[in-house]
Amino acid sequence: MVVGSSWCRARAGQALLAILIGAVIGICCWGWPAIVGSDRAPDDGAACRAPLGVRGSYLPTVLNIVQLIGWAALEVS
Repeated sequence: MVVGSSWCRARAGQALLAILIGAVIGICCWGWPAIVGSDRAPDDGAACRAPLGVRGSYLPTVLNIVQLIGWAALEVS
């Protein structure tokens, strides 16, 4: 929230709402394929292949990597 408040002029309530919405979207993006693939027990990236196909699974995987790098950068700084 501190970094985000320097980029835009959102109040604390708005920032928390944005965090909540982002978390729900992230949970849906990774939760749904995990449920689909839970019968075969693959990881989330491999589970994306069932509903999205091999090439379609690249986008969620790349987005997850970018998200993890972003969080790591925020935690380190």
